[in-house]
Amino acid sequence: MDVVTQCVLGASAAQTFLGRRLPRSAWLAGALGGYIPDADIFIRPAGDPMGGLLWHRHFTHGIGFIPAGALIALLPFLLFPAGRRAAGWLYLAALTGIITHAPLDACTSFGTCLWWPFSNARVSWDLIGIIDPLVTLPLLVTVAWSTAISWRRRHDLERPAPLATRPTRWRTIAGAGFVWVWLYIFVIGGLMHARAAGAAEHLARARGHDGIQGLRAMPQPASLLLWRTVYIHDGQIWSDAVHTLPFRSARVITGEPQPLLTQTAALARAAALSDRSRNAVRGFYWFTDGYVSPSPDDAAFLGDMRYGIDPERFSAMWGLRLPAPTDPDDALLFGRPHARAARTALLWDQLILRDPRWRPIDEAAAQR
Repeated sequence: MDVVTQCVLGASAAQTFLGRRLPRSAWLAGALGGYIPDADIFIRPAGDPMGGLLWHRHFTHGIGFIPAGALIALLPFLLFPAGRRAAGWLYLAALTGIITHAPLDACTSFGTCLWWPFSNARVSWDLIGIIDPLVTLPLLVTVAWSTAISWRRRHDLERPAPLATRPTRWRTIAGAGFVWVWLYIFVIGGLMHARAAGAAEHLARARGHDGIQGLRAMPQPASLLLWRTVYIHDGQIWSDAVHTLPFRSARVITGEPQPLLTQTAALARAAALSDRSRNAVRGFYWFTDGYVSPSPDDAAFLGDMRYGIDPERFSAMWGLRLPAPTDPDDALLFGRPHARAARTALLWDQLILRDPRWRPIDEAAAQR
């Protein structure tokens, strides 16, 4: 998810589990630990347009990086005498924070190399958008509240041991926010995901599509009510929009199919290009899990069909542009063909059901 949520979740975890030992600094060490994996955004190999995306959420998000990442988060504290005296506990707080990072990212549809170095597979559970205020805001409130109390009442820890070993009030508050996040994602997100996936399967059956492949239901940013579903059938990518408002039948905007472009066909198009360009195409297919379609208006633009706004047309939010064979630089450009303001406006109209194309799922399925 976004870097703010990652930092605050790390702070919440550290305050919950290490707040008694580090009442003044557990949250800070946890927040820094929660941030460290996202420092991979600065890894951008020169001349590789896919480099930033291929390295983001890669080895820094794997379980093998956790001990080293916590050590990196500890380093700033070692500049101060108090930090050196509490280095062991600060390391544990940073470790607690960084442990939360990759699982939270795995809950999104973007994917993360959670099991690195044992596997380079990208894990995507499709349970939460990359931004969700119902995750971030409760975390911010509980962490700020618990931190403020811990600073005022840290003298409580100097009392006799029986009292000092009790769960402190600030840890309880931080723990409430920490537990809320995972309940929201896995319970509410899981239920909404099941509804969206079920709607996609219902539409596929209504279309007479048997043996569909790669069905995914992915939440749009900022809400668990709006989903994009995508699956592959007979060489085409089918996508639909699904609105999962509770206590009522799901509503859908049915989409039009886009041709599936296989990696072999894409590499054939890039045969006259450089090795660097062909490697970028291979990296793009690994990153997109093969959900690739060429733009009908620009055959050189290969879109990632997992992410789009309007299912009725080619609306990939990003993709890879193949250069002309005569291009002296022979460099691929990672482009975004739609204006951000237009995307946001359309998403908002869909979220509040103002888009006139929404129909009850049974009505939409009957017309297929």
